[in-house]
Amino acid sequence: MSNSKLIYAVWLNAIEGIGARRYDEICRRFGSPQEVFENATRQELLKIPSLGERIAESILEHRTQQALDSIEKDLMEQDARVYLREDEGYPAILREIADPPPILYVRGNLSFEGLRMLAMVGTRHPTRYGRDMAYRLAQELGEQGITVVSGLARGIDACCHAGALAGDGTTIAVLGCGVDVVYPAENRRLYQQIQERGLVISDYHFGTKPIGAHFPARNRIISGLSRGTVVVESKIKGGSLITAAYALEQNRDVFAVPGNINQETAKGTNALIADGAKMVQGAHSILEEYPDWGRAFQPKAGSKMPDLQQLEPDERRIVQLLLEGELPFDSLMGQMGMTAGSLGAVLTILEIKGIIKQLPGRIYCIS
Repeated sequence: MSNSKLIYAVWLNAIEGIGARRYDEICRRFGSPQEVFENATRQELLKIPSLGERIAESILEHRTQQALDSIEKDLMEQDARVYLREDEGYPAILREIADPPPILYVRGNLSFEGLRMLAMVGTRHPTRYGRDMAYRLAQELGEQGITVVSGLARGIDACCHAGALAGDGTTIAVLGCGVDVVYPAENRRLYQQIQERGLVISDYHFGTKPIGAHFPARNRIISGLSRGTVVVESKIKGGSLITAAYALEQNRDVFAVPGNINQETAKGTNALIADGAKMVQGAHSILEEYPDWGRAFQPKAGSKMPDLQQLEPDERRIVQLLLEGELPFDSLMGQMGMTAGSLGAVLTILEIKGIIKQLPGRIYCIS
């Protein structure tokens, strides 16, 4: 039997109800998954307080040669890489969290090494504004070489993955099921695109179905892989706020996109901002927090990057907004919180300096 250490580890991890913490408690008690398979008794298993009779019995029931043979067959036949936590290919940043998954199943053509990863999550039922913001922000991050991490759920997650790919970037989908299970089915094409240009990962064994209990645990991996987590739209008790809470526990940054105060899907993100999350007005709002990533936000091809340090504060803010794309006068006025006269004066100065230009319909863009 090849790679018996991996086979025994997968065997133990694949038993429903074990999870990362119980896996580690069991291994501390017995020394290794192989010792559990070969020598654990019911009495010894029940000495681990977190197990209980149901999980102890499940371990004993699955302790068969047939179970090991099935796992070995899966490892040989499935198109996936499988990493133990101590393996070189396992993402180093994920080892930093309190309960890193003992095993990761990975499909795709990337390695984790050198990736600059940022999580983006949100509601499964977004508004048009939320979908547009998620797609555009992920696209801008992808253009800057940032790997967008999300959960492949319908709604905001799907928009984030699609946006990152549209920006010629890379993206990682963290699943609450086996990596060979596409959920939801409507995202099959997106799943295939992510495999080709990113990674699909899970800590659940091949064939594991998506059930509700898997997704909160999955969220800790999304945030754990990432320097920061961006919440685009969320209800006040949305699942995305679970990911944000994990990010805070893991000493990661939390960002939020502001929304309409009258929209239920904005109440969660607006609450995060009120509690101290950084408000996102574009990719620059995020990237300026990570100067060590070594690549400043750049405008799209054909535009000119002014020296922001030479500008007055209001001029700088307007330029940062326009670097994200052209905006009409009324939109600028709302985002800047300025009167029409004050904004017009600043825009005129920027036009004279040759930094911006006015298009028909009183729309402004970088020159």
